[in-house]
Amino acid sequence: MIFMFLGSVHFGLLYASIMTWTPKIFKSPVTKFYLKTLLVASVIVILNIKLSGNESGWWDAIMNGSFQCVSIMSTTGFATADTSIWPHLSILVLMYIGIQCGCSGSTTGGIKSDRIFIFLKSVKAQLLKTAHPNAVVHVRNAGHLVDAGLVSSINLFIVLYLGIIFLMAVIFSVMGIDFMEAFSASVSNMGNLGPGFGSVGSLGNYSQFPLLAKFLSTIQMLMGRLEIYSFIMIFTISKWK
Repeated sequence: MIFMFLGSVHFGLLYASIMTWTPKIFKSPVTKFYLKTLLVASVIVILNIKLSGNESGWWDAIMNGSFQCVSIMSTTGFATADTSIWPHLSILVLMYIGIQCGCSGSTTGGIKSDRIFIFLKSVKAQLLKTAHPNAVVHVRNAGHLVDAGLVSSINLFIVLYLGIIFLMAVIFSVMGIDFMEAFSASVSNMGNLGPGFGSVGSLGNYSQFPLLAKFLSTIQMLMGRLEIYSFIMIFTISKWK
């Protein structure tokens, strides 16, 4: 879990921490936000699977719950338990962190915690602007101003990302795939997580998917790994020059 976490934070911060012998990764507001999200998700899942009776002892609940959260949020793909039989609350939490995932500049997929962090900052700024129309409110990250164009680009990326997930889930459902499996598979494909839920859970695979669904899953995985804008640019090669 320690090394999965380290692999999901910005490699530049890891390098700076090693070269200067200072914990720079924990001074980044994005890393702090990512770690807080991971800790909150782990606590919710641990309590939920223990109190619901999915785990008999606290130690098993702590190890399995925290391991699955770190594995999914770091998009490592490892599993120590069948998450498909966990309570709905735990499944929803795992789906959310599978959409957010780790930090930019790391090996993770997903939207990235950096974009979610900026998005939440922009929502807060918009609420302040609504309450105080004449105020000049800026979005800041680590004390630096974030360009308004970048904020708009990030928000558009999040909308496109979620839109593609829902669209692919609908397409999978039309092919006769159970909606839980279809939606979780779409989230998993887009974030390159590995397991989903149901038959595509941590103890299952995608072998029962129709051939077309497997092909679309392949395209979606490429789109998620290359990121949406980069993937679209592949089809505009004739205009690169």
